Amino acid sequence: MINPDWIAVDWGTSQLRVWGMSADNQVLAKADSDRGMSKLTSKQYESTLLDLIEGWLVDGETIPVLVCGMAGSREGWRQADYMPTPVKLPQQLSLVQVKTADPRIAVQIVPGIMQEQPADVMRGEETQMSGFLSENPDFSGILVLPGTHTKWVELEQGTLKRFSTVMTGELFATISHHSIIRFAVEGGELSLDAFDETFNTALKHPGGFSERLFSLRANTLLNNQPADTSFSSLSAELIALEINAAEHRFAPLQEKQLLIIGNDHLAELYQHALKLCGYKATSSSGEDLVLAGLHSVYQQVYQQMHSCETEEALS
Repeated sequence: MINPDWIAVDWGTSQLRVWGMSADNQVLAKADSDRGMSKLTSKQYESTLLDLIEGWLVDGETIPVLVCGMAGSREGWRQADYMPTPVKLPQQLSLVQVKTADPRIAVQIVPGIMQEQPADVMRGEETQMSGFLSENPDFSGILVLPGTHTKWVELEQGTLKRFSTVMTGELFATISHHSIIRFAVEGGELSLDAFDETFNTALKHPGGFSERLFSLRANTLLNNQPADTSFSSLSAELIALEINAAEHRFAPLQEKQLLIIGNDHLAELYQHALKLCGYKATSSSGEDLVLAGLHSVYQQVYQQMHSCETEEALS
């Protein structure tokens, strides 16, 4: 039987990951489940978590459990209100306590972050960035986190100043699976030659997006355009729109350090696209950033908070 000092939890929309942690950030055990937020009601969270960690708990003892992700959403375990920008990560994150029926667990949820103008929110990425900043505390520049909802985040000496969310991934999935364009891209794979050609046009003429979009359908019908070309062109159109928006949102973008968080093909494609624009973007692996971020929050927020509570009790 393991005896962790605390438990780290990443509760996503579709997946749940947990780690039994030692005080010095060693993983003693881990478990996962497909019981993400989308499959649960608020009353099912505690039992779902206990199913995974029951063997790590000791009767008569209470273990801290630190949770990030969608468990803190409005539809989650308990809503952890968004913290406004600017915010110093992770020091200024205010944890939200969850009442549990089982006395062996003391659950705290990491809050998300909000931006009033333009309105935007994030939940989960703040923990990833806390993990990145634990190794790069003096970073100033733009972090790009590609995904279903890509985040562009401006950091200044560890303070999150502002950010932007772009639905590029979701738009690609919707258009390629639920629109007439699906017949043009079905079975297609990425071709960099086709991507580059479309990307350069789309970057110069973003206003022609919807017209060029239907051309993917027309070229398939009239010119037997390969699915690889249509697939790559759709990706290029959407990423070009995104970068065009970022150039205006974070101007002057060329004067800022750009770093892409991720180690998959999508992160590589973003780095390639930014290079086509003349930007030098570096990349950093996204592996284990959530866990590193939870550990950073545990050290710099949870332990300090409870240290203050102990001092007050003794005074």
